[in-house]
Amino acid sequence: MVGSFFLSILGTMISEKNLYIFDLDGTLVDDMAFYRKIYTENLESLVLERHGAEGMKIVDMVRASNRGKGELALLVLGIPYKDWFEKTSDDQLSQLAGQPDRVKAIRGLKGKKVVFTGTSRSLANKILDRIGFDNNDFVEVIAFDPPAVAPLKLTADPLTFRYLLEKYNGGPAKTYMIGDEYEFDLSPAKALGIHTVEVRHNSHKAERSFPTIAEVLAYLKSTE
Repeated sequence: MVGSFFLSILGTMISEKNLYIFDLDGTLVDDMAFYRKIYTENLESLVLERHGAEGMKIVDMVRASNRGKGELALLVLGIPYKDWFEKTSDDQLSQLAGQPDRVKAIRGLKGKKVVFTGTSRSLANKILDRIGFDNNDFVEVIAFDPPAVAPLKLTADPLTFRYLLEKYNGGPAKTYMIGDEYEFDLSPAKALGIHTVEVRHNSHKAERSFPTIAEVLAYLKSTE
């Protein structure tokens, strides 16, 4: 009887499902022409409206020293991140195509799925809806929410990953972080022993790297 009890506990532990944490921009959604329009063009338009050519000089300096991440200049210029996100129009969002195969593959993963993004919650939900996801596909979407000054993701702090491990009891050995930017997406997860999967880029620092999200999803399916 006692032996059966422990075998039952062991069986439960073995059958625990994985926890998958997905970045959104450039990962789940990899239409970079779309992102250049809604992020790069909107950023430049907003900065020009508020600070003119002098503001753009600051953006260019920030881009040069931060691997193209010009949005970090918003903190210097005193422009709220929410103003940048709210500049995305419905017309711009309509240019994003649905991804039924991608949605089906993610729904087929046996485990809990989370989105962790630096995008605002409202915009993230619109993007996810646009490509075909619904409210049941992810147990949680962690995104930028005012009154926060800047997206939590930009701190590259493991705090969010600790929270997710504790909340969903995944344990690092059963958890996968998937993203396209090593410093912000993968490095803080790797510090906690979480499996890291890099898509589109190859920093040679992640545990695995793949050129497309389709290949990432096939790999994740193979780990179940």
